[in-house]
Amino acid sequence: MTLSLDSANKFEGANALKLSFSMGAGATKSAALKTGSYIATNGLYAGVSLRVKGNGDASNKLRLLLNGYISPAISLASTGWSTVYFPLERLRA
Repeated sequence: MTLSLDSANKFEGANALKLSFSMGAGATKSAALKTGSYIATNGLYAGVSLRVKGNGDASNKLRLLLNGYISPAISLASTGWSTVYFPLERLRA
């Protein structure tokens, strides 16, 4: 599994971190990163969770783009951590 970062992006007025995600040819859902996974009535869902930390700048928001899947805007006003979850099914598209 590889994850790369390109920080020179803007999207809908927010700064955007553009990420690329890939899994080896033999990788399966069970081999995917399970951080942030949850159990629902219809089973276990794998995905990738990323944590980002605000810098106290209330005038900016951040979005994460991972394999074309865009996260909601994350406020940078807080200096605390925010978790962004990407469902594995969306990342394989």
